[in-house]
Amino acid sequence: LLPRLLQHSASSMGSWLAAALIFALVALVSASAPGKNILFLLEDDGSMDLGVYGNHVIRTPNVDRMAARSSIFTSAYTHVSSCSPSRAALLSGLPSHQNGMYGLQDARTHFQSFDHVRSLPNVLAKAGYITGIIGKYHVWPLADFNFTWGNNPNGPGGCQSGVSSACPDTDYNFVARNITNMRKQAASFIEYAESRGKPWFLYVGFGDSHRCVDGPDYGPFCESYGIDKKTNKSTIPDWEPAIYSPDEVIVPYWIQDTPAARSDIAAMYTAKNRMDQGVGLMLDLVWDGGSREASTLAMYFADNGAPFAAGKTNFYEPGATEPLVVHVPGAPGGGRRGDLVTSLDFFPTLLEWAGVALPSYSLMGMKVAYKGRSLLPLVRAPAAKEALGDGYVHPLLQPRSSLPSRPASVHALDPAPIGANATMIFHSFQLHEVQMYYPMRSVHARATDGTLYHLIYNIAHYLPYPIASDLWAAPAMQDLINRTRAGVDTHWYRNFSAYLGVPRPEYELYDVSADPAELRNLASEGTYADIFGTLQAAVKKYQFATTDDCVFHVKVCAVFLSRYWLLLHILLLSCCLMIDWVNTVGKQ
Repeated sequence: LLPRLLQHSASSMGSWLAAALIFALVALVSASAPGKNILFLLEDDGSMDLGVYGNHVIRTPNVDRMAARSSIFTSAYTHVSSCSPSRAALLSGLPSHQNGMYGLQDARTHFQSFDHVRSLPNVLAKAGYITGIIGKYHVWPLADFNFTWGNNPNGPGGCQSGVSSACPDTDYNFVARNITNMRKQAASFIEYAESRGKPWFLYVGFGDSHRCVDGPDYGPFCESYGIDKKTNKSTIPDWEPAIYSPDEVIVPYWIQDTPAARSDIAAMYTAKNRMDQGVGLMLDLVWDGGSREASTLAMYFADNGAPFAAGKTNFYEPGATEPLVVHVPGAPGGGRRGDLVTSLDFFPTLLEWAGVALPSYSLMGMKVAYKGRSLLPLVRAPAAKEALGDGYVHPLLQPRSSLPSRPASVHALDPAPIGANATMIFHSFQLHEVQMYYPMRSVHARATDGTLYHLIYNIAHYLPYPIASDLWAAPAMQDLINRTRAGVDTHWYRNFSAYLGVPRPEYELYDVSADPAELRNLASEGTYADIFGTLQAAVKKYQFATTDDCVFHVKVCAVFLSRYWLLLHILLLSCCLMIDWVNTVGKQ
């Protein structure tokens, strides 16, 4: 029809008028054509407690519904197990030590990414996308992570983001836990973008699984937020609360099986159920059976591990392993994949989907190095295993009774090597809160026989391991602390005093396939010398390639600072007092 109309126009009108008509028709066709939209669903402090990963107690029908039409990754890892650094890494595609978001974003201490980081909202906006945020933000500066909708009190959408210096007065629970409000705002955003004929990127930060910081009234996970205390009914219209008994929860091997921990897990289940219903609301907006559904990539992930000991802020499996569900229109769904995946892969994945090239630029005078890869080829390839209904249970959901007392069968005398082209994924951690300095680097790699190895490099291993304040105050953590102080059985899978103690080993090497709880450190065992050397060299190479400021970590200096920091403070204070005295005398 279009060529015939253009031919008629050219024969009956002047050339200039025909050209104008051609331009208008092409613009009309472009505006009505579906763009490649992106829906990114991010859980805060997530865990593998989802039906699709084998938890048969918690009710998460909406994530499971998404999984049935998606690829489900069982070996997906966050780059860093801490909120702001994790979010900055997945939004920029750069390690935390390269993008500058070393720890939690904080305006008072000027903790933020380096200036001029190029993130997904900025790069996609430059390519013509409308970008929006609902829920948790927690990165900075605004110029680096500038969503065009929802993160500006005077801009489109107003303030729909929480933990944001741009919207400091936002009611966090309302924007990150009230799923009815989140649904309404998501609908408004999509309508805003589509009315302008633009593709869109919507980033939804659910806050449900994070420890509650609003006092005891809402419970340890704010699981009572949105429940009327008098009637026990929901005040959030789209939420039907699911309440769990501590007796029915699944206690994984890495959480102690005690009444306090069970109650904590039950509270988390209720909060995650609210989030799951929010996921369903978002999917309903997108999966409309029409052009919107056919043009929208949807991704579900969690920023870091669940807020229990060995979880959040750790690189042990419970702290770094995350649920990942990726839906690409037209790709096969409902299959599990064991490919090693890192959150640094999301940046190239979403840019490839959008048809946008990776930006090339420099930070602090050094060219950035992307270490992630696009996941689209994996998602579009058929998965070998069915995801639902086959009795699969993820290793992180296994009970403590399933663990070997000592994994002595960890590959015998001749472990298979790690091939030259093996997939390796790396992790980087500096600190969580500003007082929690404990830099670590880590790598996961598969040997030629499929064995998964994990090397952790505790750079400041001579320091005590710090605990995040929200974890420290949590019922399950206090239970561990009190049991340890009382000298009674903690029922935990590790020795809690050693977990916090000084020093941790400088290097920890684990065969995760045979030792999923990472209890036997192979770093000093001669049989694994080649594997240890390969991974140690890989970490060092990665540090150089990504301009890691810890690559030249001077141990002697760091030990001195860690052991004699009080003396150093006294000396510095004395110098300041001396200078002040000299200035005072000089004025007299």
